[in-house]
Parts: sequence; structure tokens; C-alpha cells
Amino acid sequence: MALGVSRGSPEPAERGWEAFGYTGSADPRGADIAREKFDVFLQAIQGEPMARAAEKPYMSPAAPGSDLRIEPHSPS
Repeated sequence: MALGVSRGSPEPAERGWEAFGYTGSADPRGADIAREKFDVFLQAIQGEPMARAAEKPYMSPAAPGSDLRIEPHSPS
């Protein structure tokens, strides 16, 4: 099994990756930005909080202002 990480689908949108903040690359392949974003991805799947819960969460059991990690989370 292999994991693929992409900065955006090139097929349907011209420069669609820019909509997700992947801009300013000095590398025509975007490798410098991909490396930076991959580190954030690794932190997320390791269970580190990535965002704060809204003060008035909509349909969420999270306590307002609590740290949120991606779900579902697997410790291993």
C-alpha cells in the first residue's frame, strides 16, 4: 500500500491548488510548498490539535474553544 499526497487536482481547474493556499512556490513542481504542507499533514495524523472549536459549534459535541484534532483518530 502507498500513500499519495497531492496539492490539488490539476484536471478540472486551472491552477486549482492556489484555492487551497498553495502559492508562492519557487519550484515549478511546488515541491517546496508540498514539503511544508506534508509536515502539517504528519502532525494532524499523529493526533496533534489542528484547530479550535467554534464558540457556538454547529452539531458538534466539542466543547467551545477546545482543541480539535482530525477525526476519526487512530492512536496507531
